[in-house]
Amino acid sequence: MIIAIIIVAKYLYQFTWTGFAAKTLWDWMELLIIPIVLAIGATLFSIAQRQNEQALANQQSQEVILESYLEKMSELLFERSLSESDTDSHVREVARIWTLTTLRRLDENRKGIALQFLQEAKLIKCSGPGPVIDMNGADLNGANLVKAQLFDAALAGVNLMGANLTGADFIKADLGGANLSKANLREAHMFDTNLNSANLQNAILRNAYLAEADLSKANLDRADFREANLVRAAISPEQLVRIKSLQGAVMPDGKKYNKNLKGLSASGKQ
Repeated sequence: MIIAIIIVAKYLYQFTWTGFAAKTLWDWMELLIIPIVLAIGATLFSIAQRQNEQALANQQSQEVILESYLEKMSELLFERSLSESDTDSHVREVARIWTLTTLRRLDENRKGIALQFLQEAKLIKCSGPGPVIDMNGADLNGANLVKAQLFDAALAGVNLMGANLTGADFIKADLGGANLSKANLREAHMFDTNLNSANLQNAILRNAYLAEADLSKANLDRADFREANLVRAAISPEQLVRIKSLQGAVMPDGKKYNKNLKGLSASGKQ
């Protein structure tokens, strides 16, 4: 402000006492640019510092949430015998509520960690007496599950919208009614997987192995099945024609894809 006043005084009143009478416009520009650049630099640095501090705080908060969940579940497993509890027991209800609540609060990477914990603790297995924790309605939106080992996992009705499931193992898993829209299932192993009534709209299933998978009633609108293996999969002609791409795919009858899909039954066989 002081410099601006001096400039005005110089040009309007030709005040020689200012000592800046010989200054040109370019001289004034040079005089002003340095403090302006410094001010902008200081502001940007302050903003970046606040963002870094906020990101660090968020990471620490996420770690606390995950550690608290794992500690609570370990307590239910070892002190309350969660795995051996009755189907309608109070401890199972507590574990389900705690799980669903925590998953809604976790970021993409930690959702994946929590789900792998449940799988390895044998709390979400389809076979045997069935899952200990009912995952229906669980929020796994955007979860990072690259190459996750989810063999025989009971994940019916879960929300996996936009999740990264590249190379994940879903062999014999139950994903019936699950939301897999926009999910990346590239190279996923889904042999004999239940995808009945699942939402696979805009999902990527390139090179996915879906032999004997149940895709009946699944929403396959604009899904990408390039190079996928659909041998003996349960899929209808009506579903096939709504798929975005089947280029290079192995069809239910074992043949490579061709545009003539007439003659396919609801089971996917000729």
